[in-house]
Amino acid sequence: MLKLFVVLFRETLEISVILSIILAATQGIKHRYRYINAGITLGIIGAFIIAASTSYISNLLEGYGQEIINASILMIATSLIIWTII
Repeated sequence: MLKLFVVLFRETLEISVILSIILAATQGIKHRYRYINAGITLGIIGAFIIAASTSYISNLLEGYGQEIINASILMIATSLIIWTII
């Protein structure tokens, strides 16, 4: 239970840092809250879709689906971090 709390706390801290950066970078944009809220909503919906389809993908790929999904998510996250740095 403690491990779950630590992971949840870390993810909450990460999203708060990312949202702070986005809010600071978009101060001059009109209706920025509309875009940010739409992004958050789409992210939550996407997370639910991925979570719901993980077992289906894992069975489809003969047990290797979880590893492929993890690798894909890590590669997407890495590319977003690199894009942010550049």
